[in-house]
Order: sequence, then structure tokens, then C-alpha cells
Amino acid sequence: MEAGVIVGCLLVSACLSGMEAAVPLLHTARVQQLEERGSIGAGILLEYLRQPGRLASTVTIGRALARAMVLVLVVRWFLPAGGMMAAIGAAVLSGGVLWLAGDLIPKSLFCRFPHRLAARVAVLLRMLQLGLWPLTRLLETLSRAFVAALGGDPATGNLVATRERLRVMADQSSILTGEQRDLVASILDSGSATARDIMQPASKVVTTKAGRAAEARRKISVTSGFSRLPVAGADPAAGRWQGLWVLYDSMFVAGNEPRFPPRIEGGVHVEEILGLLRKARSPMAFIQDHGGQDIGIVTIEDVLRHYLGEVNL
Repeated sequence: MEAGVIVGCLLVSACLSGMEAAVPLLHTARVQQLEERGSIGAGILLEYLRQPGRLASTVTIGRALARAMVLVLVVRWFLPAGGMMAAIGAAVLSGGVLWLAGDLIPKSLFCRFPHRLAARVAVLLRMLQLGLWPLTRLLETLSRAFVAALGGDPATGNLVATRERLRVMADQSSILTGEQRDLVASILDSGSATARDIMQPASKVVTTKAGRAAEARRKISVTSGFSRLPVAGADPAAGRWQGLWVLYDSMFVAGNEPRFPPRIEGGVHVEEILGLLRKARSPMAFIQDHGGQDIGIVTIEDVLRHYLGEVNL
């Protein structure tokens, strides 16, 4: 009886270790094909791929219980017959067997045939999950409480890392190159920089007046070297540009209507500017003060120059 329980626990440990190794190697499209062919295990795998936390909890608790059961039964078996030394020796030997047959070999097999083996073992894993649900629920609750106590977000499980901590991690990383470390440092150091800090002030911006002929604007573009010119209104004192004239549009786009880039408050942080430009699909943004007047421009080149140093696009 006890020998059968030991063999069963060893098989459970092997299956759980194999699943732990196989799931990161699974391709969703391949698993969906298996499900369409009628594989029940493939449907279970898709659920685990969408919610990997459930798999991790079941594997952790189930494997720990299976291995603990094996060690307890081995010690109980050998202790009355051979004494303490025999029981300790048997426990050490069983630990090696557990590592070899319950961890190393199944992981190797599941890594070699992840889809085939994982789909067949998924049903057993679901049964273990249902049986271990109270323990997995308790583990998840304790994990969330522990993450919250460390200052992290219990909903995502992510711990809060300060800029100083991230800088130390980058400096100590053996994976990053020197240039990559410098880039990480420049990004972390730019935390307080705003659009006003990197913009080209309005006094230095080359503009074109509203109503000016396209040929005259092309001459200004060639003379200044800028292919994008803000369009100033008839009254410069108003402090607002009417749009953005683009050389490419005047040459290849019918109508030659000005573009309307996004307007950004001067206090917006630099790391937000790229997202705003990408969302607006614009290479330039007008920077405003609190009164709504345009006080400068920011381009993608200005943002990259802030992070990377002098660049020419």
C-alpha cells in the first residue's frame, strides 16, 4: 500500500514538473488546433495560458505535498526497521530519486514534446487543481498580502522599484552593454524633465504666414533647412499658430492643407511626449503655456536628442 502511494506521488511530482517546463514552450495556435480536433486537455491548457497564475499555484503546492509525502512514508518505512541512520539515509536517497525521476527526466521529456505531453497531462492537472483549491486560494491570499506589505500592487504582483534601485540593477547587470547602461541611466535621469525643458522656443522657430503661396513657402523651407513650418496667423500677438505646413504635402498631396499637430502643456513630462506624438501620428507638437499661447515646438528629434545626445534625422 505504502509503495503504491510513493509511486503515485512520484508520478504526480513528475507530471507537475513536466507541465511547469512545457507551458512556457506552448504555442497558442498549436493548442487551439488540438482543441479543434477534440482534445479536452488542449482546452484546459488554453485556460492556463490565459491565467498562468493558477498553474503556478497548483504546481508549487502539489509538487511540495507529493515530495513531502514520499519523504514521510520512506522515513516511516525505514525508521522502525533500521533506526534513525537508516531512515536518514533512505530519505537522502529518496531525495535524489525525486530529483532525477520527479524533476529532471520529466522536464527533459516535456521540453522535447511539450504539446503532446502537456495536452495528455492537463486533465490530471485540472483534477489536482480542484482538489488543492483551498490551499492554492490560501497561498494566493498570502502572496497578495506579502506583496502589499512590501509596497507593491496586489492586483498585478509587481513590486515598486525606485529609480535608484533600477539604476543599481542596470549597473550590476552582466547582460547590458555599456551603451545600454548609459541609455537606461539617461532615461531614469529624465524623470523630472518636461516639454518646456527640451522645446525649441517660439522666438527661434521659423514660421510661415497664413495665405502665403506654396512656392514662397518652399523657398523658406529650402533657405532655413526645415521641411515643417508652423503657420502663423495674421495677428502674431495672438500667440497661436494656425497649423503646420509640410514640404512633402505641398509637393505630393493635393490641396496642400496644413496639418494640425497636437498641443501639449509645457509641464508634460518628456516620457509622455512620444506617446502623444504617436497617438496623433504627428512628428511635431506645439507647446502651450497655461494661457493657451504657443510658446515653442517639440519634435521627435528633440526627444531622442534628450535621451541619446546629438542626433540628426
